[in-house]
Amino acid sequence: MIALAFSPPCLYQRRNGFELTSDPSRIQFDWLHRQLAQQYWCENIPADILRTAITHSWCVSVFAEDARHQQVGFARLVTDYASFGYLADVYVAPSFRGKGIARWMVDAFVQCPELPQLQKWLLITADGHDIYKGVGFKPVAYPHAFMEIRGVSDYQEPR
Repeated sequence: MIALAFSPPCLYQRRNGFELTSDPSRIQFDWLHRQLAQQYWCENIPADILRTAITHSWCVSVFAEDARHQQVGFARLVTDYASFGYLADVYVAPSFRGKGIARWMVDAFVQCPELPQLQKWLLITADGHDIYKGVGFKPVAYPHAFMEIRGVSDYQEPR
């Protein structure tokens, strides 16, 4: 079970045989870790680092409304709930892609009534640009204004 360091707004929606929820106790962590550890943006991420990231983020998960209730999607938002939000780890299981699930998760955050005051939303992606453009994201106006500190190394082989 995941316990958050804060109390984010509660999201719950149903659509086309799927359920979206921000209830962290519903996250199927082992499944999620296996999936995310294979993605280009966090390949080989250690489970403890992912757990910490989730614990300090506002997350949504999507589940199939069938007998198995398997998790099929996940996204998280790192935010101060006042001015800034960073969208991360948007993931949909391959067999469920093309059904609007990624856009639904992103839209659930962007359209959330508790976040109208956020002045800046950011994300980093090498793919999926059409999904993000569809909810209002666009290339940064001043890319030269953004700077980063890179970690000592990317995640290495699994521990």
